[in-house]
Amino acid sequence: MDVLIDSLKLAGGIILLNLGANYLVKAAARVAKGLGVRPLLIGMTIVAFGTSAPEFVVSLLAAAKNQIGISYGNIIGSNIANIGLILGISALIRPLRFTKNILDWEYWFLVSITVLLVIFSFDGTFSIQNGLLFCLLAIGFMAFTIYSGLKGGKHVVDFTAEIPPDPPNYLRDIPLIAVGMLGLYGGSELVVNAGVGLMRAFGVSETVIGLTFVAIGTSLPELAASIVSVTKGETEICVGNVIGSNIFNTIFILGGISLLGDIHFHNDLPLIRFQLAVMAFLTILLYPFFKSENKMDSREGGVLLAAYVVFLSIIFWWPAK
Repeated sequence: MDVLIDSLKLAGGIILLNLGANYLVKAAARVAKGLGVRPLLIGMTIVAFGTSAPEFVVSLLAAAKNQIGISYGNIIGSNIANIGLILGISALIRPLRFTKNILDWEYWFLVSITVLLVIFSFDGTFSIQNGLLFCLLAIGFMAFTIYSGLKGGKHVVDFTAEIPPDPPNYLRDIPLIAVGMLGLYGGSELVVNAGVGLMRAFGVSETVIGLTFVAIGTSLPELAASIVSVTKGETEICVGNVIGSNIFNTIFILGGISLLGDIHFHNDLPLIRFQLAVMAFLTILLYPFFKSENKMDSREGGVLLAAYVVFLSIIFWWPAK
C-alpha cells in the first residue's frame, strides 16, 4: 500500500511540476512581452530558466532536506535523459537537421563543463568552491549568450519559439505566475517525499531514485517541447534546447545548490563515477553524430535511446548502500 501511495504521490508531483513550469514560463513571458522586453531576451532568460525549473526546485528542496543523492542524481540523470531519451526519441520521429553553428560554441562549452564536473566529483565531493566557479561560469555564459543574441549572433540556443503569441493580461498572468511557483514547490515536495519512500520500499539508493524516476519526471518539459518542435519541423530548436538545458542543469542548478554546502556522496561513489562516465560518454558521442551530414538520423537516435535503456537497467539494479 505504501508503494502505491508513493507512486501516486510521485505521479502527482511530476504533473504539478510540469503544470507549474508551464504556467510560470508562459505567464512570465507574456508579462515581459507586455513590458516591452525583446522576444529574444525573454527566450534566453525566462523561457530558458523555466524549462529547467523542475530540476532546480526539486534539487534545491532535496538538498535543503539533506537528500543529496536525489538532488545530485536528478541533475546528472536529467542530463543523461536529455541526450539518451529526448534526442533519441526525437531523432526516431524525424531526422534532426541543424547547421554547423551548433558545434561552434554551445556544444564545446557543454563538453568543457562536463569534463570539469567529472574532475570535481571524482573524489566523492563537489565543494562550495567548485560551485562558485560554476556560478561564475553561469554568469559569463548568460552574459555572452544575451550579448551575442542581441547583436544578431547565430551561435545561441533558440528558446524564442516557446514564447506565447497572445497578448498579456495582467489580471490573469500575475496570479498564474504565483500558481506556477506554488505548483513547482508543491510538486517538488511530493516528488522528493515519494522518492524517499520508494527508495526505502525498493531497497535502492536515493541516488538511483534521483537518476530514474525523478530525473525522467523533471525532464518531461524538455521532452514535450522537443517532440512539439520536431513534429513542426523545427529540429534545430530541439537540439539547441537539449544542449541549453544540460548547460543550465550543470552550471546554474548544480552550481547554485552547492553554495548551500559541500555535496558529499562517498557512500555512492562507484555509482556516481559510473553515471558521470555515462554522461560524459553520451555528451562526447554527440560529436560524430553532429558531424555526420549535419543531421542525426533514426539509426543514431536508436543508438542513443538503446544506450539510455541499458543505463537505466544497470543503475536500477545497483545495490543500495
